[in-house]
Amino acid sequence: MNKGFTAIELIITLALFGILVVMGINSYNQWQKQVAVTNAGQEIKSTLVRAQQMAVSAAQGESWGVHFEADKYIIFPGGLYDLSNPDNKIFQLRGVVVLDPNLSFATGAGGYQSDVIFQKLTGQTNNPGVVTIVAENNPAVTKIISVSATGVIEQ
Repeated sequence: MNKGFTAIELIITLALFGILVVMGINSYNQWQKQVAVTNAGQEIKSTLVRAQQMAVSAAQGESWGVHFEADKYIIFPGGLYDLSNPDNKIFQLRGVVVLDPNLSFATGAGGYQSDVIFQKLTGQTNNPGVVTIVAENNPAVTKIISVSATGVIEQ
């Protein structure tokens, strides 16, 4: 009577172990992407709320807005985004991208743009819309943040 493992038993055990490791790695990577999208969504929502609060308080006597690009978003003072304004605050995205930023917000004239601007004192906007963020390597992992004309920001 032999006590021990045969080569076939060892190969089967290693194969099963390998399959479990691969499944674990894939689940972990998917979880990381979901966390990245969730965190970025919270940060973007917080930035939108901050811009709205600055507009309501008429900080610097201005309206305030947020400009979106595929890999970053910028909070800015005034009714128009000015790339060279030193008061702009830039936030880089990591592990996620903004999907079609130029189609995110209404222009008020039937078109779309990448900026949402909150009106001074009211916090409302003339360009409601949505920001869609996706994981860089998995567009199935998404988060949508909406801004209504009345200034309600939802995720």
